Amino acid sequence: MDAPSDIPGLKSLIRLVVGLGNPGSRYAGTRHNLGFVALDELARQQKLTWSPAPKHQSETASWEFQPGRKALIAKPQTYMNLSGQSVRSLCDSCKISPAEMLVVCDDCEIPLGELRIRPQGGPGGHNGLASIIEHCQTEAFPRLRLGIGPADPTMDLSDFVLGRFRPEDKVPIENLTNRAVSAITTSLSHSLERAMNEFNRKQLNP
Repeated sequence: MDAPSDIPGLKSLIRLVVGLGNPGSRYAGTRHNLGFVALDELARQQKLTWSPAPKHQSETASWEFQPGRKALIAKPQTYMNLSGQSVRSLCDSCKISPAEMLVVCDDCEIPLGELRIRPQGGPGGHNGLASIIEHCQTEAFPRLRLGIGPADPTMDLSDFVLGRFRPEDKVPIENLTNRAVSAITTSLSHSLERAMNEFNRKQLNP
């Protein structure tokens, strides 16, 4: 097994942050769009402007998170299952390696309101991650997984992730979104390792 310092992406400078979701009003506010929500909150806090990037099937914004240091943030508009098409296009065009990319997505295996940062790994049943792995031909890219679980055992999993949050989920999701923005900022401004140490702790929701 690799030592922590040998894991690809752990100390790499993040140059691209990708939030996963489905475009269009039909999917707005659904659990599966939490990656979009996190990046929209980041853009709101940092006063960034989204611009269409049709060549890459994405919406993008440039973020100067430190003086002289910029990152591209992106929301693929391909629908979740084809996210890899957009991501591969952005990486190739900007000459960004997968290890320099942080993917933000929902995860129904993580309890609601908690998050996990990992430097690499498999798709874990997430079709967006699976598409990125397929198109980039590697699992060695960092990901920030936002907890929406546990899934309702009485529902089909697709219906659950494409469903909207309950009213009682509002505060935990707002807290999670703000923690996600802080985790992204730490990953870029310092290192993925520092973000993991700081944010991969159980969060007790009010």
